[in-house]
Amino acid sequence: MKHYLATGLLALCALATPVAGAHAQFYVSGSAGLAIPNDLDVTGGGTDGSISFETGPAVNLALGYKFAFGLRTEIEGGWLQTKVDKLSVGNTSVSTTASGDNIVWTGTVNAFYDIKTGTAFTPYVGGGIGVGSIDNATFTVAGVTGDTGSSTDFAWLLEAGFAYQVSPNLSIVPSYRYLQINTGRSESGITTDDFSTHILKVGVRWSF
Repeated sequence: MKHYLATGLLALCALATPVAGAHAQFYVSGSAGLAIPNDLDVTGGGTDGSISFETGPAVNLALGYKFAFGLRTEIEGGWLQTKVDKLSVGNTSVSTTASGDNIVWTGTVNAFYDIKTGTAFTPYVGGGIGVGSIDNATFTVAGVTGDTGSSTDFAWLLEAGFAYQVSPNLSIVPSYRYLQINTGRSESGITTDDFSTHILKVGVRWSF
């Protein structure tokens, strides 16, 4: 993951160099919020069912560059935590006893476009690509212990929100994000979905 982040930082600096000017700015941002994972479907082999997860905290930190014409690019590191909640097979749903947390780390290169309104409110839309790493947790159902697996895979995100400028350098930024990590696998006739989650968060952005 370090290799991807370093490559993203070099790309960001290369983009920023040609247009640095009075209205172009570097910035740092941080956010905290709530991750709401989607169910993970498992199909095939006569074991069609799903795994549901509890909601959990999410944190992101980013270093970015804002161009004069509204485009922003950034590199970002993210972390979120969740637990396995229930396993469902057919019409049967069974609660689990989770002995650990699913920890998700992400490293992405993002691009956003700020929609200028002439006011303190600036809506934006955008997305990013990178990698996501999931550290597995164990869970127990009817005395049988399993885990959700560990992997590092391609990740992508879409995001929309707005920035409210409270000072020349500081903005408050509520937003919604959809994050997907391509963890899906197909082995021995059994297919699992990709891990995906909705994230509601509030951040701060400091320009300098």
